[in-house]
Amino acid sequence: MFDIKDQESFPHREERILKFWGEENVFLKTLEATKKGPHFSFYDGPPFATGLPHYGHLLAGTIKDVVPRFWTMKGYHAIRRFGWDCHGLPVENEIQKAKDLLEADSIERFGIANFNEECRSIVLRYTKEWEQTVNRMGRWVDFKQTYRTMDKSFMESVWWVFRGAL
Repeated sequence: MFDIKDQESFPHREERILKFWGEENVFLKTLEATKKGPHFSFYDGPPFATGLPHYGHLLAGTIKDVVPRFWTMKGYHAIRRFGWDCHGLPVENEIQKAKDLLEADSIERFGIANFNEECRSIVLRYTKEWEQTVNRMGRWVDFKQTYRTMDKSFMESVWWVFRGAL
């Protein structure tokens, strides 16, 4: 007879599976197993770095996992690096409010270099929360080789794309 009390709870199962994936490096093993296969590129549009994850990210994050995972199962090498959207306006608005820089020339008085550094300083403040949420979703991504849209290498790659289109 089926006894519900003897069944593993969903939270326990989640913890057990995540622990297994981590201890056995399952994601890294999929990359290793497919490294000689054809390359599959998937650019997923990163979340804003200054916001916390919420339920609206769950569906998009699931799709961002399912597509490259499908192609990995087909033998393609699908590198999945997590990225951070560091667009200026949301970050700048936060710093302007926090530092009371609301007048037209207040940023210049504060110092543009100081303002830019204040903006950079808050960009990755929610990294742990994002990693925890993404991992709990079962999404496989590389958090060790992330990219940020504010990095020079990223910006130059965008300019390279636009240069080719002109």
